[in-house]
Amino acid sequence: MAWFTRSSRSALLALALTLGLIVNVPTLVKAQQSPSLANRLENAFRPPSTPGPGSPVNTEPGGTRGPENGTDETQATAAQSPCIAEGNKPFVALVPTKGVGETMVEHPTIAWYLPKISAKEAAAPMVEFVLTDSSDRQIYSARYPLAKNGDGIVGNPGIMRLAITNLYPLEIGQEYRWTLKFMCNARDPQNSDNLFVEGAFKRVAADPNFARLVAQATPQERLAMYADQKLWYETLNTLIELRRDRPNDLSLAEAWDRLLNVVGLGTISKEPVFQSASNISN
Repeated sequence: MAWFTRSSRSALLALALTLGLIVNVPTLVKAQQSPSLANRLENAFRPPSTPGPGSPVNTEPGGTRGPENGTDETQATAAQSPCIAEGNKPFVALVPTKGVGETMVEHPTIAWYLPKISAKEAAAPMVEFVLTDSSDRQIYSARYPLAKNGDGIVGNPGIMRLAITNLYPLEIGQEYRWTLKFMCNARDPQNSDNLFVEGAFKRVAADPNFARLVAQATPQERLAMYADQKLWYETLNTLIELRRDRPNDLSLAEAWDRLLNVVGLGTISKEPVFQSASNISN
């Protein structure tokens, strides 16, 4: 039988505690290095403290702008349109604070919030999408007529999307600007009551290893991976799909809320998500 002195027992105890700490340190470090999904999305798209010159800031989105006017009026409120009642949330694009979002896909999907619209004031309501290249040359446009329901309301208020499927692939490294126009009366396209929101795509090259990992990942894993790469359009649309499919998932609800708040869109974070736009006429 082995006998230990008090000093040897103390040494062994110290060694055991040291080994225990060594064993547990990687676990603690791993836990500290794995932020929540909401934190990852928030950190990925947190705007810089000082926006760069000329960068559109998405702090009070939605507004009116006639074709002859400049961009100074784009921060006006939705109440300036007669077919959107005062007090309703504004017509707004879901874009990052600086307005430009990166994507690695050839055909991105945009999203916007459509407020409650009065059919009485909207003679021929329509949404028009226009895309221009870096030379300000129009390369694509599409129109989405909005139907009136039995309650006299145009469409469903909520977050909607439009997949730009009829467009030739975006070029890698190029920036494209898009405008979404809401018209109370499409028969009068020069109407000063038209509402405009804007955004931009910048397509980046997809790393082959990243693309392979994304293909093997679950939707929720893909969401975190897209956010880590700061791919705004992939992050947003994956999260929209997950929120639509899992409306009671609290972690997704928190991620959605934190993402929209960090880019200045917190006022619409509780609004419902609807289907993608359809019946587009080019």
